[in-house]
Amino acid sequence: MNTHAVIVAAADWTEIAAIAQAASAAIAVFALLAVSFQLLQNRRQVRATRAYQYLERYSAPSEIVLNARFHEFIKVEPSAHDRERLRWESMSAEERSQVIKLMHDRRSAHWESLSTAKHFEILHALNFWEELAGMYRRRLVDRRIVRDYFASGALAYWDWAQWFIEAESRRMTFPYAIKRRRRVNR
Repeated sequence: MNTHAVIVAAADWTEIAAIAQAASAAIAVFALLAVSFQLLQNRRQVRATRAYQYLERYSAPSEIVLNARFHEFIKVEPSAHDRERLRWESMSAEERSQVIKLMHDRRSAHWESLSTAKHFEILHALNFWEELAGMYRRRLVDRRIVRDYFASGALAYWDWAQWFIEAESRRMTFPYAIKRRRRVNR
């Protein structure tokens, strides 16, 4: 047998093996890209599904009743007396703050007069918006769907409920802050 033919045959197999390794590497890279693309698609689908679940939940008959009660509570219209006093253009900043404080006090008194069951109904509806906002901020729901279906409602409820959110935040955080300071200072 010719030694020259054996060396050429060995060189051909080495090249073929190198080509096969390169092809295997290319297939592995393509498979990783395909899996990554599929994971992204699955995440998008899960976020869209979650957004539609919130829409379904918001449209459920039991939620409509709770949202109506929340809306009725949160959008307290000023009384006729307050409307007369609400001439913002002619009022000083101090007068405006007094009128706002009066309205906040009236609303807070209304909140305190409600039963615990009514508190839970109102907080349930408020927690819906808080939960949806948290999911939106963390990108756990499809933002486009949430903006399309909930943006105007979320902004309106945020504006209407601002007085309540601020009052509850002050009421809830102040005692905890004092207790925490006492524990830290020991």
